[in-house]
Amino acid sequence: MKHRLLTTLTAALLALSAWAYDVKIDGIYYKLDSSTMTASVDRNINDKYKGDITIPATITAPGDGKTYSVTSIWHEAFYNCTGLTSVTIPESVTSIEDDAFGNCVGLKKVCITDIAAWCGIKFGNLGQHTNPLYYARHLYLNNEEVTELTIPSSVTSISVGAFINCRLTSITIPNSVTSIGNYAFSGCGGLTSISIPESVTSIGDQAFEYCRGLTSVTINSNDVLKKGSLKKLFGEQVTTYIIGDNVTSIGSSAFSGCTPNSVTSIGSSAFSGCTGLTSVTIGNSVTSIGSSAFSSCTGLTSVDIPNSVTDIAGYAFRFCFGLTDITIGSSVTSINAYAFEGCTSLTSVTINSNDVLKGSLKKLFGEQVTTYIIGDNVTSIGSSAFSGCTSVAAPA
Repeated sequence: MKHRLLTTLTAALLALSAWAYDVKIDGIYYKLDSSTMTASVDRNINDKYKGDITIPATITAPGDGKTYSVTSIWHEAFYNCTGLTSVTIPESVTSIEDDAFGNCVGLKKVCITDIAAWCGIKFGNLGQHTNPLYYARHLYLNNEEVTELTIPSSVTSISVGAFINCRLTSITIPNSVTSIGNYAFSGCGGLTSISIPESVTSIGDQAFEYCRGLTSVTINSNDVLKKGSLKKLFGEQVTTYIIGDNVTSIGSSAFSGCTPNSVTSIGSSAFSGCTGLTSVTIGNSVTSIGSSAFSSCTGLTSVDIPNSVTDIAGYAFRFCFGLTDITIGSSVTSINAYAFEGCTSLTSVTINSNDVLKGSLKKLFGEQVTTYIIGDNVTSIGSSAFSGCTSVAAPA
């Protein structure tokens, strides 16, 4: 019985020592590390923080008069401080530990002085219950609320959960950024569009989870398009993907799960050079196919262009050597120069558009085509439509 009592008492003392702070200065508790001359914001289980708290960049210990740099916020430092309304965090802080702000449901503001420093903070718990923005949602930079976020060019990575639940309406990410951490912008429901620069080589899981207002994403990075499904990265609500001109390849699963009917246009070079692409289903909401959209997709064998498409830009299917047959929808009013240049295997073309038949088919599709199938809805054929087509035969 005595042994059990002693064990229980020892465990209780150890638990208390885990929360033992070293000093209290201006209402804030700290642990001190004299070997590194750094301090961590701590908690006192009998004295909860409330109101507006400003954490200083440095403190002077009352005992020895030495100056310590405040570099971290300790595990559960503000846990369950439901009366806490705002917190100011200095740029000296480099880490915020697990559950540091757990259940701080009264938080309304997070104030900082340096965006670059904030992007580099190491957040525990993937930012959930650790980043004060999880509850506060409102980020203030030098006393002004941040809604249109511009990441400084000195930033190379955006840390895990850095802007979780923040009320942002736009983000500008510079070419210096190479990685975006897990949950970095999760819950930023006010975002409607973003642009990913070519420098980005990795985007963490759920980086844009619950960004329900996000509908348009511009991607300039080859690496992002190789990693996997864009649906998993940005959400199924995105209706427009714009692929930058510098993109040279797109991974086989990049658009996996993306509902075709949510896409209204296929941008320039969107699938250019995707040699592993063998078939394409173009949704009925697509109205235009951009320049070089499918150029050099050498594995592509057939394409059915729906009636919704009105314009096929120049070089759209250039050098698709494996393409053997295509169907042109009834709404196509223009096929621009060299759209099918170099499609040497193309032998059969089905045309449902009057406008396409107003010019020379030989110039549009090449002299190797042997079969043209004219749709029932076609009412007129231009005088020069089959000019120079010496080897065309009527379909069986």
